[in-house]
Amino acid sequence: INYICIMKVTKAKPTQVSKVQKTPIKYNIEFTEEQKRVKEGVYRKAITFINGTWGTGKTNCAIQIGLDLIFKKDNNITKMYISRPLDFGSTGYIKGSIDEKMSYHVFPLKQSLYASYGKEKIDKMFIDGDIQVFPIDYMKGMTVANAVMIIDEYEDINMADFKLITSRLGKGSKLIFTGDLAQTKLIKDSCIHTVKKSFNTEYVNAHTLTANFREPEAALLLDYLDKE
Repeated sequence: INYICIMKVTKAKPTQVSKVQKTPIKYNIEFTEEQKRVKEGVYRKAITFINGTWGTGKTNCAIQIGLDLIFKKDNNITKMYISRPLDFGSTGYIKGSIDEKMSYHVFPLKQSLYASYGKEKIDKMFIDGDIQVFPIDYMKGMTVANAVMIIDEYEDINMADFKLITSRLGKGSKLIFTGDLAQTKLIKDSCIHTVKKSFNTEYVNAHTLTANFREPEAALLLDYLDKE
């Protein structure tokens, strides 16, 4: 018995690969009202400053907004770069690659990533290159394209490094700084003294978080010691 197979060949329409998961993203941390206002501002402006004292959730807020920018369909952002001022003198003699040494410095940032979205998913994003840790010292010549860049503890950055970081920003990308305006004495030439002049201008999105998420008795103890 002979079988005749007739195949109708049609030109397939190109399919667009969406970066958004089919199911809504569920984060482990719920935003406060003031953090929601920060997020609204991030979508309107390219550069954001999230200020606040210790325990106000600055880093968690920035990290979760960064993840949201990656997952959302209404922008071209596909990567997250994270960094903070580093002192390699404290890890220079520790064995390991640059990535392994960097892991000690950016542990607070990874802790916030894990808290927001879960360790297994975040580790996969690191493996896939969706999230990358980048030392500020190596940013010269770099262009941040289709990405969100988060700089933690920016009060420990001098003005030269601030200019280096900010001038890396490509069109359509976002830059988020987190820091504590009260910690400017840690370095003599903190960029905050100059940068804070821009907080009330149209050029940036600047917010100060006030709600504290740490143990209340810790704050009471520190307040007491400061008075004494």
